[in-house]
Amino acid sequence: MSRINKSLEYKVEYRHEGERVAAQILECEGHVIVCRNFHVRFAEIDLITYRGEMIHFIEVKSYKNSDFVHPLETLTGHKIQKMRLAAKVFLSGYDSFVSGKTTVKISQEIIPDIVALQPSFDLVWVRDSGNFEYFSELF
Repeated sequence: MSRINKSLEYKVEYRHEGERVAAQILECEGHVIVCRNFHVRFAEIDLITYRGEMIHFIEVKSYKNSDFVHPLETLTGHKIQKMRLAAKVFLSGYDSFVSGKTTVKISQEIIPDIVALQPSFDLVWVRDSGNFEYFSELF
């Protein structure tokens, strides 16, 4: 039993490390991190950023072993639907998130006219070697 727990714990730590690396990469590319690990009852969005005229809802994949399925193959119709619904919840509640009326942690930098931004659903694949691939505007 403890062997399984250690394995799961390692997976969670590695996943969070991948999200941290992805956030750093995106910031270097000019993205402003708005929210990390946005949770709603039915879904989670790993990173929400904005840059220019777009707000990005980003799924981060990081695998310790490169033999896993390609990350783009994990974006099933069901996953896409859940991400879209979570993004809709985020956008509709943004004002209350910023004002601190909820438990969602949002960047202190307010996004100007958030509803005017074009949404983009993206994926960042952080590889074990430190390399990454960024897939923008997937759907």
